[in-house]
Amino acid sequence: MSIGLVMDKKTKELLLINYKNIHKAILIDCAYKQKFTKLIADLEKEIEKDERTR
Repeated sequence: MSIGLVMDKKTKELLLINYKNIHKAILIDCAYKQKFTKLIADLEKEIEKDERTR
C-alpha cells in the first residue's frame, strides 16, 4: 500500500478493520473481493514492518 500516504499505527489498524469488513460483505469471489484480499495482505505487512522498525 505504498501510495505515498503517511498514516499512524491506529489509522492503519482502523483501515485494516474496514477492509476486512468490506471483504466479508462481498459474497461472491470476484476481482473486487480479490482486490481487498491484496489490500489486506499489503496493509498487514506494512503494519508488521512498522512494528519491527520501532
